Amino acid sequence: MTQKNWSPLLAVAPLAVAFGVPALGADMAVKAPPSPMTPPYLWTGWYVGANAGYGVGQSQGNYSFGPGAPGPGIETFNAMPGGGFGGGQLGYNYQINNIALGNFLINGVVLGFETDIQGAGISDTRTCLLNCLGGTSALIDQRLNWFGTTRARVGVATGPVLAYVTGGVAYGGTETGVTTTVGGATGSSITSAVKSGWTWGTGVEAALGGNWTAKVEYLYVDLGSSSASSSVPAGASTLSVKHQEQMFRGGVNYRFGPDQSAAMRPTYNWAGLFVGGTFGAGIGRNDSTFVIPAANAEAFFLSPRGFNGGGIIAYNWQFGSWVVGVDADFQGSTGSGYLTCAAVCSGTSATTIDQTLSWFGTARGRLGYAVGPALFYATGGAAYGEIKESFTQSAAGTTISPSFSHSKSGFAVGGGIESKLDIFGLLGPNWMTRTEYLYIDLGSVSDIFTNPSVAGGAAQVLTSNVHEHILRTVVSYKFGAP
Repeated sequence: MTQKNWSPLLAVAPLAVAFGVPALGADMAVKAPPSPMTPPYLWTGWYVGANAGYGVGQSQGNYSFGPGAPGPGIETFNAMPGGGFGGGQLGYNYQINNIALGNFLINGVVLGFETDIQGAGISDTRTCLLNCLGGTSALIDQRLNWFGTTRARVGVATGPVLAYVTGGVAYGGTETGVTTTVGGATGSSITSAVKSGWTWGTGVEAALGGNWTAKVEYLYVDLGSSSASSSVPAGASTLSVKHQEQMFRGGVNYRFGPDQSAAMRPTYNWAGLFVGGTFGAGIGRNDSTFVIPAANAEAFFLSPRGFNGGGIIAYNWQFGSWVVGVDADFQGSTGSGYLTCAAVCSGTSATTIDQTLSWFGTARGRLGYAVGPALFYATGGAAYGEIKESFTQSAAGTTISPSFSHSKSGFAVGGGIESKLDIFGLLGPNWMTRTEYLYIDLGSVSDIFTNPSVAGGAAQVLTSNVHEHILRTVVSYKFGAP
């Protein structure tokens, strides 16, 4: 079986988000200098802050049962620890203005560095693999207990709004364990290590007032791989798993220096009708069980992941600094699945399971607070989409390939930062861009099929709970007064 390597997928999409849309919000055209009464907003200086978020693992694991265990010896699965984290950061920015580029004068290039440390409760203790009958199983335990990064940041500021990309080194405390049971005998081991690797990502930060700013940020963290083994009378079993995480987080920073509230005025007019397009990426962490009669259920994660894009229509009402709105969007998705191989318990073959998210949409309310040219908001409402599963199962010379499709509904919640979009001064004042995170829950799906060569042709059942994490950019045009 050929495995697709989707590991950089969510890092590539947000990188395009930062450079292709929000980062282009720089005021690059030559304009008259600001009035002495309204000094420009400057990002230069030290800052400290706090952050919190949610991490989703996305790496593949391989488990090899010992030589004494019956049936297929190796299973491939999605190693998907998930959970919350929180911590603090320290950084420094340096803003460069008046960079000549042909006929343009580029302002607001921001260079900097940031270091952070977080405690984490990111774990996968659900994955339980079976190897045919006879009470043979392997329970996987993978954890990220803490992590930190030290990164460079490069961004472009539009006044008090900064869009940036970031990259550097990462490190963290990991645990990798496995408990194997064969014929009633149990063996286990756990490996704890401090791992190092690399990280990159993107974010948008905007001023809240005074010396405070807030940000939404995505990081892809790769801490290499670990292995563990457990010995039972049937022989040693081995586990190999990678540590690759998608981190979605928000944070606040306090910037040292003078109060720049005057440089944030006036508050933008957000009321009116908006129409636009979206582009982003998503990763699923769908806890699933696969039941073959006369055997216990295997438990693992399926992970549809891919790019998504589509259209959006929105309307806002504004009451001073408070903004209330409604959004409706529809997205197509590449939605390519991440294959899982499960033991068949008949012969020496396995079942390959692939799950995809074909399309999805949402209808949500928004509640936001406007500060200068930025809108900070939370959002929630209904979601719907199509989930597909395909199977390939071979046993005793018989191969079947059933497939299923489900249209499901559920809910979506999230938040983001929206601001004015200005590309080289060519766009008018009615163009907007937002960076947005959405968590989508589409409930559960269930597939039932039979194979005459497996368990006497009795029904086999896959049940999966569908949860998707989406990071995307929205570009829209506002009708009416800017």
